[in-house]
Amino acid sequence: ADVEAEAARGAEEGGRKECPEGGGEDEEEQTDDDELGSSSQRDVLGSALSDSEEGDRCGDSDDEVGAEATVAAEERRALLATNRALHSRLARYLQMVRKGAEPAAVNIKSVVDLEARYSRCLGQVGELRDGLLQLRAMQERAASEARHRLADKEAKAAEIKDAFRDFKREIFAAAENSRTGRQLPDSVISQFEEQEELKEGEVERMRLANISRRNALRKMELALKQKEKLAEGIHLMDFEQLKIENQTLGEKIEERNEELLKLRKKTTTTVQVLTHTKEKLQFVQADSLRLKQNLADLEIELTKRRDTL
Repeated sequence: ADVEAEAARGAEEGGRKECPEGGGEDEEEQTDDDELGSSSQRDVLGSALSDSEEGDRCGDSDDEVGAEATVAAEERRALLATNRALHSRLARYLQMVRKGAEPAAVNIKSVVDLEARYSRCLGQVGELRDGLLQLRAMQERAASEARHRLADKEAKAAEIKDAFRDFKREIFAAAENSRTGRQLPDSVISQFEEQEELKEGEVERMRLANISRRNALRKMELALKQKEKLAEGIHLMDFEQLKIENQTLGEKIEERNEELLKLRKKTTTTVQVLTHTKEKLQFVQADSLRLKQNLADLEIELTKRRDTL
């Protein structure tokens, strides 16, 4: 009984020592969530930088690092949930020991096992946290390198653009009208420059649209590949069932085709009979007109003879 009481007191003291760490872990979870939000913003920046012409490989590495960071964050959340559950179980257990609800059920071995499991979980949480920090550091280094490269490229592009603008202005200043032989006025030069800026803006918009279309095409290709993988997993029974259904549908199609041929034959015979009947009707109508004409002539002759009589 004394040994059990000492074990219970030791477990209670261990729980009291570990409970503040749980609160600290909640604060660290909030800070980690904030850092995850900032890392998501960095992921967005990395994905935007990957759309540049020379940043495709860097964008792929950033996507891989972002995926690993997401997996590590999910594992960390699961371990934190397990840690909270263990904290709650330990608190309930200590309350039961303190109240003396079931003194016979207190087992020193179970307490030691729980402490060992708890320490292992804490060690795993620490390892995962260290791994997450390493991934964040790698991602930050990759993002900073990409930002430096982007700044260098933008500076070089601005220098080239300014030099090209100066060169064009020199050419415009030296240009002359072929008819009058005068130099071009400043208004015409500024008009040409404005038109060129509009064209450059349109080119940039088209380039962004092209990048978005390429990303959409990549996503659709990945979705299609996943569907193909799912289609490969069809069992033999499903294939045989589909084969039988296809055969029955083919037989139904043949029956419908035969019925269609019969209906076409009936239609042709009906059309032939109808044309023959129309021809006969036309002949009978012509004969009737001829007979009516003869009857009218005979009636005229009859009236004449009656008049003579």
